[in-house]
Amino acid sequence: MSDFSLSAAAATVRVLFEDAQSILAQVELALSNDTTLASTAGDGDNNNNNTHPQQLSTLRARLQLFSHHTKQATQIILDAPVIHPQFAQVLQSGLEECQSAVNVVTGGVGSAVKTGEGAAAGAVAAKRDVLDRYTALFGSYVRFFSLSIQLLIMETEKEQETMLADAGVTNIVNDARQAAERVLSLSR
Repeated sequence: MSDFSLSAAAATVRVLFEDAQSILAQVELALSNDTTLASTAGDGDNNNNNTHPQQLSTLRARLQLFSHHTKQATQIILDAPVIHPQFAQVLQSGLEECQSAVNVVTGGVGSAVKTGEGAAAGAVAAKRDVLDRYTALFGSYVRFFSLSIQLLIMETEKEQETMLADAGVTNIVNDARQAAERVLSLSR
């Protein structure tokens, strides 16, 4: 792939890391607000948002892992001894899809993490679905970056080619693509 650049890929991953940190800060703020609201509301909270803190905690955990993997991948990409053309294509398209989906998350996370007093059941269910999609996106891309790191530290293109032929690798790439598509569909 002639237009693939390791430095451009590393720069994209660095932006993904920074975006994840920003999203993580919003999720942590929402979690601290939920904790404050729960402690002042007592047991009378029946607005059907009781899974909200649990969903936010799961999203926070995925974001932390995503941040860890993107931070690690940034330098590993720059230090890669070789890159098979097929892997370059997989990495480039995966990064583009991830960046597009993370842009959607960045734009929508503020409203998705707010519970709102007395929110209608339909609105609560919609927010749960959005948070589930965000969580699935970051979980899928944790696996994608973990796989990419494994491939990037390989010494030969032949090793990369052999690993790329594995059905498990195809599943990881497809899962990431599908998770990105589910998030992207929120913006249409």
